[in-house]
Amino acid sequence: MISKSITFAELEKWLLKLGFAVLPTTGNHQVFKHQGSGELVVLPDYPQQAWVDTTHLVAVRRILLEYELLKEESLDLFVAKVPS
Repeated sequence: MISKSITFAELEKWLLKLGFAVLPTTGNHQVFKHQGSGELVVLPDYPQQAWVDTTHLVAVRRILLEYELLKEESLDLFVAKVPS
């Protein structure tokens, strides 16, 4: 299912603000590495203005909560638009 509420550009910007960096890759995925924890987020290589698949948004949410990279209250401000 595609979420018509969050583009890849918005998600990427948000991950960068949270301390992730884009790692260089040679495939059809984008890899983000959290500077403090080393945790990885791997996403398909979406065009910047493409809507992000809900499954991928839920996966990012789970990683951020599981590794305590963001509190759930803060996370809800961004992902409230995303069904989980």
